[in-house]
Amino acid sequence: MNLRSYFVIAIILCLVAASIAPAVATPTIETIRPTTTNTVNWNWIGTPVTSFSSGVAFGTSGPIPGLIHGTVLLGSGTGQIRGEGSTWHGNFGSGDYLLWTGGNNGPITLNFDTPLSRIGSQIGLNYTLLGSTGTFTAQMDVYNGTTLLGSYTESGTTTNNVDNAAIYLGVTDQYAEITKVVYTMVSCGSSCGNFAINQLSLSSSGPPAPAPEPSSLALLACGLIGLGLKRARFLFSPPTAVSV
Repeated sequence: MNLRSYFVIAIILCLVAASIAPAVATPTIETIRPTTTNTVNWNWIGTPVTSFSSGVAFGTSGPIPGLIHGTVLLGSGTGQIRGEGSTWHGNFGSGDYLLWTGGNNGPITLNFDTPLSRIGSQIGLNYTLLGSTGTFTAQMDVYNGTTLLGSYTESGTTTNNVDNAAIYLGVTDQYAEITKVVYTMVSCGSSCGNFAINQLSLSSSGPPAPAPEPSSLALLACGLIGLGLKRARFLFSPPTAVSV
């Protein structure tokens, strides 16, 4: 077999190996809150107008066994727990406990000690602080460790109707691989810092993400390439001078 044949076979095997490699799962957006999940209610941190620092811990409750813990990180300053209809005026559900940025520009980062397959929350602005009805666009960035799995946006309208009409922004994943989400306001006029989220809906059900493994075909291709290079070195190396 000549050198060219080695390289042609190696390239074909590499292409075949790439085509059968496991696909990376991409979470899909959810805009309706699911019902069969656990929840994080922010009264875990405290009652309305309780202030909290970045790094505060929280935990879950609900029908799915296993307590999931996490931490809240803020972009700056301290946050505060608010109550819809009493210390917050927007369009969450009446009495909802809200995790508020405290007037800072965010973002709100949520880290989880257990990889998730589903996570989401309603998000909105404070009508009183905004001063009028207005539109906004919220963004949710989803991570596995430091790897960004996807960014998702949804637009909503701020009112003071206290009618549970706040937009829901969440994702669902084929695998339990989500370890961090980041909520931000990317468009909202002059009061982007005055946003809050209500209770989280989340689940860790689902298989873990498969670890990437080298394909045997890819290894074989590398072996053929190595043989080809060795043969090329033998064929094209200058002859060794022999002294007489």
